[in-house]
Amino acid sequence: PTMPNRADPVTVVIPVHNAADRADRVTGWRVGLEKLGRGFEILVVDDGSTDGTADRIAAREKGVRVLRHEKPQGFG
Repeated sequence: PTMPNRADPVTVVIPVHNAADRADRVTGWRVGLEKLGRGFEILVVDDGSTDGTADRIAAREKGVRVLRHEKPQGFG
């Protein structure tokens, strides 16, 4: 395997479940990554939340991909 180049984009995967009250933490990740000066994407994986977590993150964080599981499947 080769070492990643500083110019290579990075994907950060954030698993969540019923975390609507902590949705603003995604903003912290995005701001921190912007400071690194390299390409990145943030993928939030919602594991069947019932409190609107995925909708809240999708509404707040433009450019963040949100993958939603209809039912909890576990983070593994």
